Amino acid sequence: MALSWSTSRSRRALLVLLLVLAGCSVRAAAAAADADPASDVLLVQNAFFPYQPSVPPALTKAVDQALTEIHATGLKLKVAIIDSPVDLGGIPELFGQVARYGAFLEREISYQGPQPLLVVMPDGLSLQAAGSASALSGITVDSSRQSAGLARTAVLAVERIAAARGHSITAPSLGGGGAGGGATGPLVAAGALLLLLVVGLFARRHSEHRSGRRVAA
Repeated sequence: MALSWSTSRSRRALLVLLLVLAGCSVRAAAAAADADPASDVLLVQNAFFPYQPSVPPALTKAVDQALTEIHATGLKLKVAIIDSPVDLGGIPELFGQVARYGAFLEREISYQGPQPLLVVMPDGLSLQAAGSASALSGITVDSSRQSAGLARTAVLAVERIAAARGHSITAPSLGGGGAGGGATGPLVAAGALLLLLVVGLFARRHSEHRSGRRVAA
């Protein structure tokens, strides 16, 4: 009887875990299916950051600080940092076409006139409704460290844009910022490990139960 109860409990635990993992997959698929995530985020925030790998907190703070300071000069700039096609949701074909995507995104978020916008992609920078693009001349996008490098490039670009308008903003501390390490990766790995443990427990209990039946017979 004890073996039977343990087996039933293992089955229930396995079912619950599978349902949780399925729910996470559905939510991730829904996010990826968004026509353009940045156009939604930038309606309520000043910056859009990549999903994975995530930008280290110190660098997200540096981007936010740079935007706060340039806003104080009168330019309500927004920034979209795009690290992979996943960040473009339903329009992944625009990845690697920073100029086209920049023009598209600016139209998407312009409701009260032109919206100053900076887009940072591994292939370059796009400046919309924020003065001459010559302000960004000579800036090389740091794509070697994925999203962290793109965020550092964004901070430098915001400083250049402010300087071109005759304003000097305090350079935020960029710290050491690695390549980023979003929470999704570790969570998925932990979930997979837990799933293996549960399946192993179920298989062991099932084997013991069958062995017990054979002995009894």
